[in-house]
Amino acid sequence: MHFSSPSSPPLSPVALIRADRLTSALHDRTFSLDLPRAGASYCAVLLTAGTARLTEGDLPGDGLELAAPCLLWTPWNSGYLFRLTAGATGAYVLLGDEVLALAVGHNAESAELTQIARSTLMLVLGDERTVLNECVTALDVIRREQQQPDIGSESLIEGHVRGILVHLWRLSAAGGFSTTRDEDPSAARTLQRFRQLLEVNFRNRWPIARYAETLGMSSDRLHDICQRKLGKPPRQLVQERQMHEARLMLERTTLTLEQIAGALGFCDSAQFSRFFATRAGLPPGRYRKEATARRERHESSPLPGYTDWP
Repeated sequence: MHFSSPSSPPLSPVALIRADRLTSALHDRTFSLDLPRAGASYCAVLLTAGTARLTEGDLPGDGLELAAPCLLWTPWNSGYLFRLTAGATGAYVLLGDEVLALAVGHNAESAELTQIARSTLMLVLGDERTVLNECVTALDVIRREQQQPDIGSESLIEGHVRGILVHLWRLSAAGGFSTTRDEDPSAARTLQRFRQLLEVNFRNRWPIARYAETLGMSSDRLHDICQRKLGKPPRQLVQERQMHEARLMLERTTLTLEQIAGALGFCDSAQFSRFFATRAGLPPGRYRKEATARRERHESSPLPGYTDWP
């Protein structure tokens, strides 16, 4: 049996979300999920009973095997199929990168949570009953608030998504099973530290040499790691982080351009406007007007999403 998300409840105006329970009754069940818009999306699946398999396309012999109780988080491909064996139960939430950005927030932990969100992680929860129960509650709340939105629903959803990511972060750091492996642990640690420094200091407009010095390496070494691991030089990563923050402030605050420029470490609004226009292809004032119009039409931003950096 093949089916899509069982219902199409009202969606959050901030970003599209799908959430529901998973059941397979007396027969195996196969389903696909998708959000009705283009863009990055992510899925958390909590399996509370039975077994399941995540595959890409109709290839039953391949894919990732899950056995309850476990929590899977993965960037979602619209071609994925989820196969539940008879008697399996659980719940899921599928969300877009805009909800992810709000859930991750803007503090020193954000870099860690972003790294978690961009990975495929499967954590066994057999000895983690407290985490299991909290994840069950989180997914129940997300499903209820998504299907029956009320005052503050978006805040509740964002908070519970963040809670799931924190559990993934804690358990994976403690040695939980991850489906991703890094062939260069020292480079991965350096990149992780750079992300943390970047998150804390991008508003201060640190030069790349200062990041490298704080990390105890040369600028060339930092450039090599970023280029090799991410395909981008560190300067581009810093600028993309500044652009992401600028977009959020233009879209979701009423701060003036002068105030935004000051918050992001620019000398004045003219310098900020040149920086923004060069990278976005339009001045910040016009971007704000177009973003307001898109929001009223419930359309997503045409510029890169949160998880496109770094």
